[in-house]
Amino acid sequence: MQFYQKLSSIGFFRNSYVFKFLFVAFIGIHIPLIGILFFVLFAKTNFTTTSLLVFSLVMTLIATAVTLLVLKKLIQPIELASKALNEYKLKRIITDLPIHF
Repeated sequence: MQFYQKLSSIGFFRNSYVFKFLFVAFIGIHIPLIGILFFVLFAKTNFTTTSLLVFSLVMTLIATAVTLLVLKKLIQPIELASKALNEYKLKRIITDLPIHF
């Protein structure tokens, strides 16, 4: 919930769950592009097409993994609510949920 709490402290993310997801997806999409840009601009040696292709693939895989991990953290409030609903439905236990978001 720490990541969700940090995003919620930013002004325009405070009241919009959609903007939080959009932000994370936007950053995740652009990580490979920024990496390729830096690779092309600041490569010390001449690079081949193959090395650029491999670098692009690696950056895309890393960005995908990081984006999925961050999105998993972002859906924690939904998972907590779902778990609380199931506990109430099956065992009639009322779970304390964070209400300040």
